[in-house]
Amino acid sequence: MAPSAVARRITSVYGWPYLVGRLAPLRSGCPAGQPCPMADGSVRALHPRQGGGWSGGAAETAGLVGLVSAVRTVVARHEDWQTTARHVAAALEHHLPTPDVLTADQRSGDSDGYRSHALHVERDGSFSIVGLVWLPGQVTRIHDHVTWCVFGVVQGVEYEELFTLDEERDCLTEAGNATNGVGEISGFAPPGDIHRVRNVGSQTAISIHVYGTDVARVGSSVRRYYDLPVLPARTAA
Repeated sequence: MAPSAVARRITSVYGWPYLVGRLAPLRSGCPAGQPCPMADGSVRALHPRQGGGWSGGAAETAGLVGLVSAVRTVVARHEDWQTTARHVAAALEHHLPTPDVLTADQRSGDSDGYRSHALHVERDGSFSIVGLVWLPGQVTRIHDHVTWCVFGVVQGVEYEELFTLDEERDCLTEAGNATNGVGEISGFAPPGDIHRVRNVGSQTAISIHVYGTDVARVGSSVRRYYDLPVLPARTAA
């Protein structure tokens, strides 16, 4: 996929970038390096890194060096979220790692819920790289986000449903959907980023996410969960 195609993809949904992915809040009392059940059914494991920050361990050294360097360069420009997401998408397209950036244990998934693994958190907290692992049928709650994010699928298929908020009627309306396969890059910059994601394939799905925040500090990229009725787009008028 050419970088120009990446840029068009990012801005293709109602004028706003969008992403497949989320992180649920950490619960207290989960030991570092151990699976941590989340409120939305996901299971997360974070690993402390010597010198500060969080890492996925040895897999980071070989598989993420180019991506970390490229994202660091983009973030250092301090551009607006939408522009940053476009440039990070191009960087991820060029440096998209293979599934083995995660360990074999991390790639195996968990029957209790999809898993999130923090692979790199920048020391100044400006961005994080996270691997998400989904077994077939696993799904998120409907939610939006606190910051920009870009992702690329490295294994399997992820299906995203997009929604808009109707504040007058206190409901959501369908706004589109996307099926993301291996090598596809997508992203978002709020607002306009309400979505739900699921693994619709027959194999474990894995995607690499770059978030514009420190996931080890804030615990989540989710701003709000939406437990509201969902209306089809044709009835939204």
